[in-house]
Amino acid sequence: MVKQMKKILSSERGLTLMEIMIGLVIIGIVASMAVPRFGIAMDRMKFRSANRDVISDLRLARSSAVSEKNDFGVYFDNGNKTVTLFEKLGNFNDMYEAGTDRIVKVDTVGNTAGGIIDAIGTSLANSAVVFEPDGSATTGGVLYTITMTEDIVGYSIISILPATGRVSSETYIW
Repeated sequence: MVKQMKKILSSERGLTLMEIMIGLVIIGIVASMAVPRFGIAMDRMKFRSANRDVISDLRLARSSAVSEKNDFGVYFDNGNKTVTLFEKLGNFNDMYEAGTDRIVKVDTVGNTAGGIIDAIGTSLANSAVVFEPDGSATTGGVLYTITMTEDIVGYSIISILPATGRVSSETYIW
């Protein structure tokens, strides 16, 4: 038994340097094939995340209006690619009045700030929606977000129902 153990321990079996190098080359090739797919997946996740942030801002405006019993709204600025959550203090019910309304927060969703949204389009009057203390919206409509990168094309439709203030969305990515 001792002789067998010595024979096993002193065996010269193992991996040669060539076998190790071949294994590393194979691992490198497989890893390099996965990197482009990872980039596409990251772009898709960024677009979905940016749209969830916009939806979150809309829902936060609605819940703030109900809880604080004051009008809150969200303004969409396509030029600057920003989404502004504001408390309504001005006279016009369905629009954002810079300098009059109190800004709660501003999110930048465009490419310049690490975001991925290329365009924000809306059918909302004055590119804003204002939620009233009962949870309804002063106006309803649709918000569109679009992205186009080297690898993906994304399109999202966010709907706001005026009677209930309900926000729903659909996202398409190619």
